[in-house]
Amino acid sequence: MTASRAGTLTLTQRLLDREAACDGSVAYRFVTHDDRQRLEWSYATLVTHAKRLAAALQHRRLQRERVLILCAVGEEYTSVFFACLLAGAVAVPCTPLRGMRHRTKIVEIIRSCAPRLVVCDEASMQPLAALLQSAGLHDVERVAPAGLAAENHAWQPPDITSSDIALLQYTSGSTSDPKGVVVTHASIMANLAGIEQKFGLGPASRGMVWLPPYHDMGLIGGVLSPVYTGYPITLLSPLLFIQKPVRWLRLISQYRITTSGGPNFGYQACVERVDDSECAGLDLSTWELAFNGAERVNAQTLERFTRRFAPYGFRGAAHYPTYGMAESTLMISGGARGAGYKVLPEIADSQQGAQFRDAVSCGSALDGHALLVVDPASRRPVADGAMGEVWVSGPSVAAGYWGHPSEAFHGRVEGRAGRFLQTGDLGVLRDGELYLLGRMKEVIIVRGANFFPSDLENAIRGAHEALNPEGVAVFSHAGEGDESIVVMAELRRGTRDTPPEDIKARISAALASEFDLRPSDVVLLPIGGILRTSSGKPMRMKMKQLYLQQRAPGPEPVA
Repeated sequence: MTASRAGTLTLTQRLLDREAACDGSVAYRFVTHDDRQRLEWSYATLVTHAKRLAAALQHRRLQRERVLILCAVGEEYTSVFFACLLAGAVAVPCTPLRGMRHRTKIVEIIRSCAPRLVVCDEASMQPLAALLQSAGLHDVERVAPAGLAAENHAWQPPDITSSDIALLQYTSGSTSDPKGVVVTHASIMANLAGIEQKFGLGPASRGMVWLPPYHDMGLIGGVLSPVYTGYPITLLSPLLFIQKPVRWLRLISQYRITTSGGPNFGYQACVERVDDSECAGLDLSTWELAFNGAERVNAQTLERFTRRFAPYGFRGAAHYPTYGMAESTLMISGGARGAGYKVLPEIADSQQGAQFRDAVSCGSALDGHALLVVDPASRRPVADGAMGEVWVSGPSVAAGYWGHPSEAFHGRVEGRAGRFLQTGDLGVLRDGELYLLGRMKEVIIVRGANFFPSDLENAIRGAHEALNPEGVAVFSHAGEGDESIVVMAELRRGTRDTPPEDIKARISAALASEFDLRPSDVVLLPIGGILRTSSGKPMRMKMKQLYLQQRAPGPEPVA
């Protein structure tokens, strides 16, 4: 289905169509509490649960009103989300209640969107009440899914169109406070059409995702794409994956998954933390498309993953780097299925004074969309191969931020019709393919030369065996006469006896050798010390704020 045809439908109608055609086969497989316990639902089962909840939402007159979802990941979260669609309400997926940072984000989101109702799991009900009380939010109605399900109301098809808002998708807040992206049914359907075409999805596909449904890739790519195309999906709890990454690979092997993926750090975790002893009987030969997105794709990670798991049937041609963001629903660009990935060893821009190493192609724009690299000062496209800001237009681009007017959604390019989303990302277009370089806000300038944090972090990861390669963040701040570089790095468990000065010296040597740079400070932290988004990206700006406030994030620094 083309993007234009997709825009005439709603995801709600597509879900009801799936229910009507249901033959009882598995649509959703939830692996949430124990990887040996699985719950399997057909579309008939899913819609039955969701309609019961939706009827209770309709009884509260919540059509086109915001409903915040604060439930446990799994069948409960999925049911409540689809209940919002079936009630014609605006779903607001939210992170669960855990840790002070998540609690702060929940309060920010509630203040931002003023939900008429919060649907919260039983275990979080009392902590949420205390949180709202302390924040002065006394009038927020709360209810558990079981409470909604116990009500006896009749469901009615909602009176909605493709232009209605389906959800508010809050950004990860990696460089700023979270903002609610306004996503309509038309935008969702257009993006899902593009994903289907790029990925080559069909009823014979078998998907799997471990990202949570409050992350755009977990929601759009994991929960909603199967409804659009009609293939079964296995949803693994992100906590189970983080605890033991081999669970992802074992489920791919067991259920003969064809399409699965996640952020680069997920592949890195498999390389670093899966032992040979855990791979007995592993068969990855059915894995045809291994998408990689939500953060910059690392060429070294792709190479290492291929080498590590080729003995178990994984093929390097399955790697599929992508680019996307919540402001464009999810996916913006991708390559050719089965073609593997392209790497440019070095990109240099004399005007920008920048060099970038081992940039990975994220392919071309979705059908019906336009992708440009623009000089943000002149607002004109740059020459092929030159650096600039990535701009995108098309039906997947959201209407804007809820309650926060932003010029970022209204970029205009001479000679081009329509509005463009100004992404804030630096990139290069070469032969029609996008090479993503990093966030413009995070570029580090030293002696007139531009450096990208991800490049510096990659050089640091292997500097010392005591370092956790998944836990490195580099940022800069104004020093005396130039930018000062700060490195924050997590230490592996069991390495507290390693002399900190040895580790810091090796980090400094790695940056000096690769980039002729020397950090002004190196802060060593325990596991969990680096703040991350729900997709695992280091929150460099938050870390910088905490550093400048002269206090460590969460745990005290090791040294």
